[in-house]
Amino acid sequence: MGRGLQILSIALAMFVGSECQSITVSPPYDILYVIAPSAFNLSCNHITESNSGSDIEWKKDGAKITEETKHSTISGDKKKTVLNIVKSSSSAADAGTYDCVESPSGTKFSITVVVAKVNSNDVEFKRSMGSVKLECETEGTSFPTNYTVTWEREHQPITTLEDYEEKYTVNNTMPYHILEIKNAERADAGAYQCVFDFSSHANGSKVSQKVSVTANLFASPLIRRFEKSKNLIQRDRLELKCGVYGHPLGNITWSKDGVVLAANGRIEFKPGSGLDNGILEIEHVEFEDKGTYMCLASSMRYNTTANSTILVRVKDKLAALWPFLGIVAEVVILCIIIFIYEKKRSKEDPADNDETDVKSGSANANEANEVRQRNVRA
Repeated sequence: MGRGLQILSIALAMFVGSECQSITVSPPYDILYVIAPSAFNLSCNHITESNSGSDIEWKKDGAKITEETKHSTISGDKKKTVLNIVKSSSSAADAGTYDCVESPSGTKFSITVVVAKVNSNDVEFKRSMGSVKLECETEGTSFPTNYTVTWEREHQPITTLEDYEEKYTVNNTMPYHILEIKNAERADAGAYQCVFDFSSHANGSKVSQKVSVTANLFASPLIRRFEKSKNLIQRDRLELKCGVYGHPLGNITWSKDGVVLAANGRIEFKPGSGLDNGILEIEHVEFEDKGTYMCLASSMRYNTTANSTILVRVKDKLAALWPFLGIVAEVVILCIIIFIYEKKRSKEDPADNDETDVKSGSANANEANEVRQRNVRA
């Protein structure tokens, strides 16, 4: 009898253990760090026998949560239940310990949510404004201390930028985390992120959680000027890049001779300057593509526009040969004229010789007659 109870106890322990292993919580951290008002989600996944009768529920600080969403599926003899908590915006009231509890066993998996507060500033760009300081200030004495802060521009670490050492200075002195942009220009406008890297644990291993807060350097749009004109030969490739500065970038439109262009089989728009259509490209230009092209940038934030134009000329692909062919034609015509002249002259030369001989004979005869007359008088 004792032996049978022992076997039953072992089997029961194995069963309970397998049930425990069937629950997973996502994200898998022991502590989830959230910076208000960011969103966060908690998910509890439960897999069990379809006829087991077990279920799961979320509790916060011991109290049942009513705003959870449940989704269950049955595949064969397995039942999968997913229980989600979705917070589209967080506040201090969302902080606490969340437990995914299985019934009737009472097995639970816990995750602690820490909601912190960070205040950031936005700056409007002005000409000759000098240096700009973007700040992220932690709020409250209970703010976690197990973190480091780095800065990014458009989610790219500023330490990877070419002008990092000359352009940026970082000062992290709690509670202030400051990024200084030296001699700020319109090209420096954009969204900057102060990234908090919290140390935590997941499944017994040390991990890091990165949470970012945005500080903006706003600027009205400005387009880098095109060159005045571009000369192309038929079937050449045309590429126009619209260099837009400002933040937010807004939208750009392309036009030719006042008519808005749309992508078709010949005209393509490609990403550039942070915009989906920042580059206009025509693989093989034709005469019909010549004209004045304009890139127009608009900003709803500033209710203003900026533009730049360029004149595109398209020449015949044989245009380079025309000067050479003209010279050849001139030489040929000159040779023909010389040939005709020489041929005509050669025909006139025999008659001229006969006339010269006749004139010479007459002159000699006259001279002889004059000699005779002098002798007779004598």
